[in-house]
Amino acid sequence: GLMDTESPVEKFVSRYRSAFGSSAGFRKLAQVLPLYMVIDDHEINNNWSQEQKLADKKSRVLADTAVETFKIFQYSHGPGAPANLNNQAGPVQGFNYSYTHNGLPFLVLDTRTQRQRVPEREMLHPSQWCWLKNWLLEQHALGSRPKFIVCGSVVAPGLKEHDGEHPSRDADTWQMSPADRRRLLTFIASKEIENVVFLSSDYHCSAAATITFTKSKVKAWAIVAPPLHAPLRFANSEASEVLRTESIPLTVGTAEVKATAWDGEGWLECDVQRVNPSAYCLTLGFHLRQLEEHEWPDTPTTVTIDM
Repeated sequence: GLMDTESPVEKFVSRYRSAFGSSAGFRKLAQVLPLYMVIDDHEINNNWSQEQKLADKKSRVLADTAVETFKIFQYSHGPGAPANLNNQAGPVQGFNYSYTHNGLPFLVLDTRTQRQRVPEREMLHPSQWCWLKNWLLEQHALGSRPKFIVCGSVVAPGLKEHDGEHPSRDADTWQMSPADRRRLLTFIASKEIENVVFLSSDYHCSAAATITFTKSKVKAWAIVAPPLHAPLRFANSEASEVLRTESIPLTVGTAEVKATAWDGEGWLECDVQRVNPSAYCLTLGFHLRQLEEHEWPDTPTTVTIDM
């Protein structure tokens, strides 16, 4: 117990109190900025998936404690259970929710607590798939406005080390399950759902990608937000490790990903403007500084997306 407590309650509660309470800067930020959060691996354990919970009693207690602590410190800030349960036979498993902000729809997807690596690689529970598809279809019926899918794990662009149809089980992005990534992108392409924007983080670098389909006229976009603070170089993915181009096989045709990536810590600002009744402009401002820098650049790195 010299380096870490044996008590899972003490382990998680002390870390949350340190992260949320000991930083005067974070307290000041949280007082003025609404915080909606999504669970990912380090709320439980590195690269966590269901088989870790099944390993032994100690692992199960740790996971259960982590989830309860997440509910108190993070999930309580958000809207809670999915706001839209149309056509659902039962509850949606995991910590998911949806909301609308300034007329734009957001679906926050828990890609962590229901994932498994064995016997089959799966990112989502069947109830999550049903809810996700229903939400996409309902938003599609409302028009071409951007539709944001937020999750901790990156859908695209992928990492070079996990490229291909058979990535290692250590992959922690949607590359872990090529079948699930194919299923999601195939659904968007086949139903011609316009202007889907995937928003995620976790790489410790940032990226922006355009997704086109060889058998569909629609486009989708993928954004990787930077880390607020990532001082540990050995734990950071670098921009050079992000795939600049990627071809993802679908049920029919392929999804073609073209990406740009940047190193540095900071934050992302997203601004959506309606150009006309059927067109939008999404401006991304990546406020980034390198680890050796003490001051923030005067202007962010800007990406403009016409939808």
